[in-house]
Amino acid sequence: MLTVSLLNPHLRKAGRPLLLALACAAAFPVAAEQVMFVTAPVSDPGHLVTSTQTPRQPVPASDGADLLKTIPGFSILRSGGSNGDPVLRGMFGSRLAILTEGATTQGGCGSRMDTPTAYITPKSYDSLTVIKGPQSVTHGPMASAGTLLFERQPELFSQPGIKGSADLLQGANGRSDQNVNTVFGNSTGYIRLDGNRSVSDDYRDGDGNYARAVGDKRKIILGQTINSQWGPAGRFVESRQTNVNRAGWQAEHGYGGFFIWTLGANNQQQPLAQQVDYFNEMKERADLMSGQSASEDVTAPTAPTGLKVMESDNAITLVWQPSTDSVGVKGYSILRNGVPVGSTTDTRWTDNDIAPGGVTWRYTVKAFDAAGNLSDASNAVDVKTRPAPEAVTVAPDAPAGLSLVSAGKTQLSIQWRSVAGAVKYKVLRNGMQVGTLAGTRFDDRDLKAATAYSYTVVAENAKGQTSLASAALKVKTQASAVKPTPAPQPSSSEAWKTGVNYKTGDIVTYKGKQYRCLQGHPSMAHWAPAETMALWQLVR
Repeated sequence: MLTVSLLNPHLRKAGRPLLLALACAAAFPVAAEQVMFVTAPVSDPGHLVTSTQTPRQPVPASDGADLLKTIPGFSILRSGGSNGDPVLRGMFGSRLAILTEGATTQGGCGSRMDTPTAYITPKSYDSLTVIKGPQSVTHGPMASAGTLLFERQPELFSQPGIKGSADLLQGANGRSDQNVNTVFGNSTGYIRLDGNRSVSDDYRDGDGNYARAVGDKRKIILGQTINSQWGPAGRFVESRQTNVNRAGWQAEHGYGGFFIWTLGANNQQQPLAQQVDYFNEMKERADLMSGQSASEDVTAPTAPTGLKVMESDNAITLVWQPSTDSVGVKGYSILRNGVPVGSTTDTRWTDNDIAPGGVTWRYTVKAFDAAGNLSDASNAVDVKTRPAPEAVTVAPDAPAGLSLVSAGKTQLSIQWRSVAGAVKYKVLRNGMQVGTLAGTRFDDRDLKAATAYSYTVVAENAKGQTSLASAALKVKTQASAVKPTPAPQPSSSEAWKTGVNYKTGDIVTYKGKQYRCLQGHPSMAHWAPAETMALWQLVR
């Protein structure tokens, strides 16, 4: 067997040697019992090295997670329109160590809102090494899922020159990626300028809320041609003071990305508390040099958007989309009918001071920053509070004083005293309802002569509540028609008495006083002159 290896000098110059193996076998007589075994080369399944420059399908990777999902064993948790959190065999987060140029890469914001891979643009690196499982402590504390190494090859210049690349991607749903990589230098050093931007439209999460895609990742990388004299294994470490000074210089001259520079230039393994202190010192220097300290901030945050209401029986909850600010949003002021009623640092607030009564309240929200700058008001939402509970009512009393007014051969009349709160009465004959009326007298017709009947009355109020039935009144119709005997007429000096039909102008004496009748009526015990001023007028 003859093996020939060819090396393409052009690909070697780009850092990608091409090995072309041609196997030629000559036909020679061999014994029939001879056997040839052909096997694949031995490889380590837990150790994978791949080029980040290799084209990926269906589109180029927008960030580190987008690249990793093309490698078997990886999946991602989507955390924005153009970035995600990588998952290796079901494990993610702190169980997966991510290093760029030998330094541990941390994410930004709380709850991994900006994942470490969101700050990694594959096109800006030369290779990716995947070490599956906790195999070594060479790259820091062991990660149970694995370790990811994004690395660049040193840039070597024998003479002054410049080289670089640029690419552009436009897609549906607002997807837009731009990437520019430029390196210029000479035999003593080089400067690398990497600029990238990856954005996509917002999307809705499982609760129907909008989540903004992470974009506008910018960075500036400075360095020198690296050789063995700069550090072990061709690496170097910048001091903390140098990085702090560089953060101030970049802010003073309008450059961004000191956070990325620190992660890329410092490969010291530091506890989280020290890293936070490190980053805060750089931010303070950057704020000082850029003149963007909170006390000098005069730019108000943007107005909150998407204000909506989530109501419940005892409270009103408001939610909205966050505002943005040149320095940072400190909190939100909630206004009800134009008057501040509360504040919060979250994008959710609950109003527990809601007295019932069917009142309409208008809510708006304004954002404010540390300098006290207040944004414009958000969109307004109107909420009508629940109606006030109705007053408790009780059923009316049972009618009393049920009596017979008159009885004929086929008809009769009954009456009763009025009941407080009643608006109508139901009359029952022998347990069956035969009439409903608002007054206190009922005339029943089409009856049988010489027949006994039992009457009861039920009162009902405006709420439909009914009373107990009155005591039963038992009456009997006449056997034949009876002409009623006229009641005796009073004289001008007669004492008042019941059972007399008084006419307007009649004079009676009652308890030593004289009264004049104001309207005609049959006298009854409860209509005595001293008690019914509507019927009688005191004369003397």
